[in-house]
Amino acid sequence: MLNNLIPESLPSNGSIEGFNQGKARRLLSQSVSLNTPNSFLPIIYFLAISFIISIFLTIPSISLAEDLKEVTVEGIAIIGEDTTKAEARVIALNNARRNAIEEASGVLVKSETLVSDYSIIFDLIKASSRGLIVQEEIISEDKKIIKDKTPEGKIIIHETHAIKLKALVKPINQNRSFRIKKLTLHKAGKDEALNLPVFTNNEEAQIKVKVSEDSYIHIFSISQDGAVTKLLPSKYFPKRFLKANEELIFPDTTQRDMGLRLKVQAPAGLRKAVESLVVIVTKGGDEEFLQDVQSPNLIDLWQELSQIDSSAWADEMVGYEIRR
Repeated sequence: MLNNLIPESLPSNGSIEGFNQGKARRLLSQSVSLNTPNSFLPIIYFLAISFIISIFLTIPSISLAEDLKEVTVEGIAIIGEDTTKAEARVIALNNARRNAIEEASGVLVKSETLVSDYSIIFDLIKASSRGLIVQEEIISEDKKIIKDKTPEGKIIIHETHAIKLKALVKPINQNRSFRIKKLTLHKAGKDEALNLPVFTNNEEAQIKVKVSEDSYIHIFSISQDGAVTKLLPSKYFPKRFLKANEELIFPDTTQRDMGLRLKVQAPAGLRKAVESLVVIVTKGGDEEFLQDVQSPNLIDLWQELSQIDSSAWADEMVGYEIRR
């Protein structure tokens, strides 16, 4: 079970219920479309059909407003020795999502068309600075045989999983002055500013944030399969207002002395994983992201973020690697 960036137990009150990630797990492979073939859902994450339908039916329909663009794209992932068919489906879907944002925004995030691992989630989150997917539908999916050429000219044949996706994307204005001036994730007690910090299992982490304008801070951990865990605010970490150029250290010394700590834990059964930390800052204080969403994923977060004027929020992300 993914337990990235979870607080330690309180010395006297037991574990922190607000960060029970067993309640926050759902693969990003589950599209909001009711047309997703159930046979391709990873068995370990299978949910009762009636429960899935009850959730999907609560998603509001989104009309094609002027600021939304409808695109149809394809995502492809290689099925290999290290990638199961179920995993390839997740990767292909995330590749299609990245392609949808690129086509709608007109900006190429990465030129790769064939992908074979979960690093695509990192590119997908990067792409969200250009546009947000607010609704999607899987039109078709099947297996394809594709020929690829190595730099030496050798022809390689790949079995792939291909997904055709229709998506509504809200492009984001790139001329915003409101921004996050600094975001670092490092080992607790150390002031390292690395592009991809590497943690060993159960190491303690700290986050530092600085903003260009007075704002409210929201911090999320995104697993490599796209599941979202809200770190701030939470039951034990209240909403935080940050003045312009003031630095937030999370958790700070007082919180750590109380036993409220962030720990990085690798997914069960994996020796390493690349995951992401996302910080969203807003000018208003009324936002309560994912308040009523069970087992949220990245699309759930984007849907809520798309309801806020793009001039009133900013985001930044940093990746991190976990090794056992």
